[in-house]
Amino acid sequence: MADLIIKPNSATGDKLILQDRAGGAVLTTADSGATIANVTITGDTTTTGHFSPTVDDSKDLGSATKQWRNIYTGDLHLKNERGSWTVIEEEDYLTLRNNKTDKVYKLVMEEIE
Repeated sequence: MADLIIKPNSATGDKLILQDRAGGAVLTTADSGATIANVTITGDTTTTGHFSPTVDDSKDLGSATKQWRNIYTGDLHLKNERGSWTVIEEEDYLTLRNNKTDKVYKLVMEEIE
């Protein structure tokens, strides 16, 4: 099967918009990238760029009934209207940095036997 290639008439400003039967945009492309609405992904997926919501503090990752099993990350950054913290993994312990005051706290942990 050959590739389907659609080219605009001008160098910039043109978009390709695919709509559903109700006229809602399902796929929109522009010079800055593509937007896909209501995406369902099956299988393993990778990205070469950032993965961000379109509006700040408006989307969840998982839900009360559909949780992510594990999260693998570097330092963990937490921020809301009450505070801004970073959880940092040191070699033998964890620290919390208050990003508003720049104070750092060591988490005291006791081994459970």
